Amino acid sequence: MIKALRLACAGFIIPALLLLVFVGTIQAQTCAWKVNGASNTVYLIGSIHLLKADDLPPPAAMEQAFADADVVVLETSLDSLQSPEIQQFILMRALYPEGKSLATELSDSALYLARESAAGLGLDIDRLLGFKPWFVAVTMNVLKLQQMGFNSAYGIDHYFHTKAREQGKAILGLESVRFQLGLFSELESGDQEEFLLQSIGQFEEIQAMLDSILQAWEKGDLAGIDDLLNKHFKAYHDLYDLFLVRRNHHWMQQIESFLAEDKNYLIIVGAGHLAGEEGLIRLLEQRGFTLRQL
Repeated sequence: MIKALRLACAGFIIPALLLLVFVGTIQAQTCAWKVNGASNTVYLIGSIHLLKADDLPPPAAMEQAFADADVVVLETSLDSLQSPEIQQFILMRALYPEGKSLATELSDSALYLARESAAGLGLDIDRLLGFKPWFVAVTMNVLKLQQMGFNSAYGIDHYFHTKAREQGKAILGLESVRFQLGLFSELESGDQEEFLLQSIGQFEEIQAMLDSILQAWEKGDLAGIDDLLNKHFKAYHDLYDLFLVRRNHHWMQQIESFLAEDKNYLIIVGAGHLAGEEGLIRLLEQRGFTLRQL
């Protein structure tokens, strides 16, 4: 459940790989950027939240950014996700109130697709009828990725979070777990069904997408990342605006405040948040900052 929540809040149901890439003896650019403030440096890394054990450690440029940072900033506190209080809070948000279920709230066609997709994963949808569509979507997608060998324990954010704790570096979150869960609470029943259908619609494409996503990652190709990670999401405009655009603009206020300090910061967010016209890289450029890709 906790792994599912992390993926939904930060990666939004899109899988990817991260490998080290070399052309001859020269390391290619990575999904990491550097921007100088008046008295400090801020680094931004696009995270892949579920990876395989063999995909670690991350590229040297990311390790160097971490080494230079005084503060590590994640989308939310990974430590708080482990607390019994937050786990109970997640359950309370994910469960339907008495008298409602997937069977009463989903259209017949959506329930049929959910049942078929769950069966393909070895799940009995009847065990999930009491949960809201967003949570069912997250659960199914994480299970799909885990069956392919991916795990949030090997994600880039988890990797640097662990190193930051070991080295005693300060760790911040751009938003709280409660705020992230509140985003799902904003979804009307129709939007929740769309979220579920959007997730199910990617099942057949996941394996085919991996090679293309890997190539975009290898080159640090923001346009490719935007197309591959965000294109399905953009088709659901309200969801895209709620989960990505509005959060990016909110985060920008904090990033600009980091750039006004004298400590160095490393900010790690889902890769999709960096790409596109509403991505953090473009938003920083529009505000007059010069970024260098690492």
